[in-house]
Amino acid sequence: MTEQNKKLAIYGVAALGIGIAAYFIFRPQSSTPGNGGIYDPTGNGGVTNPGQTVFNPSVIAERLYTAMVMIGTDEDEIFNALAGLSEPQYYQVSQKFGKRSYNSTTGTNHSFNPFTDLPLEPLKVWLKNELSTSDYETLRKRFPNYL
Repeated sequence: MTEQNKKLAIYGVAALGIGIAAYFIFRPQSSTPGNGGIYDPTGNGGVTNPGQTVFNPSVIAERLYTAMVMIGTDEDEIFNALAGLSEPQYYQVSQKFGKRSYNSTTGTNHSFNPFTDLPLEPLKVWLKNELSTSDYETLRKRFPNYL
């Protein structure tokens, strides 16, 4: 092997090494459901945008519960928690909220009868009972498929 061929072989191996390293550094990320890829109905994916918070339905569901659980509903907190949500995101929040004990007479989760349990109600029932008719209609227009 001549000196010229040795140099070409070294350059070829170096170029191959750089190409492999570049592939692993710049390759596209996987789009699997666990990675927040194309199957993510919220559109958040695994990447956050600067200045925007990542959508977390569990946190929003707890904010709504806290705003409604005691006597006296915090309507502003309800609207702040639901601000900017799409219908699929609202659906995820309602699923995380689940069904919770609700006393429709007092608007709380307290039962005054020790012998019976309160009925478990979904978020839709909680919102309908806790908000005024006009406030509920506002939300119903934003999320017509779920309210």
